[in-house]
Amino acid sequence: MSSSFENGALYMTLNTRGQPGTFHWGIFLPCSGVKGWYYHATNKSGGWTLEDHRLAYKLDFLSSEAALDQALRAITDFGPISKRTGETFSCRTWMKDSLATLHDKGIVTLPADIDTLAKKAFDEATPLESAIESGTGGLTIMDGNT
Repeated sequence: MSSSFENGALYMTLNTRGQPGTFHWGIFLPCSGVKGWYYHATNKSGGWTLEDHRLAYKLDFLSSEAALDQALRAITDFGPISKRTGETFSCRTWMKDSLATLHDKGIVTLPADIDTLAKKAFDEATPLESAIESGTGGLTIMDGNT
């Protein structure tokens, strides 16, 4: 576990939604210090948004930041179901499908299949949820390779 992002590493994010046991899921790429690009599917505005959130799960280092940006912006399938799994579309299915696509294109090498990584991240984030929600928890970064 760590409390700082590594530039060039790719992170899966889980952010509290105010409903116990649920998270908003996304993909984060730190660029310098505490800044970076946050990609996620949202039904607020129907597009991509840059945001800052508190929990990240390191997946791998990138072969190319430009290739990541181009690949994520090219993903335009926003439901109603995931073509990969048949699950109902959500930010979680978008994140999993997007990371699977990045892996398949060789932009990132996931340390395990995305469904296993997502379950592990959820299981590790759930005990931290109340501290994050109350503002008493700090940034928590978990290494997806362990």
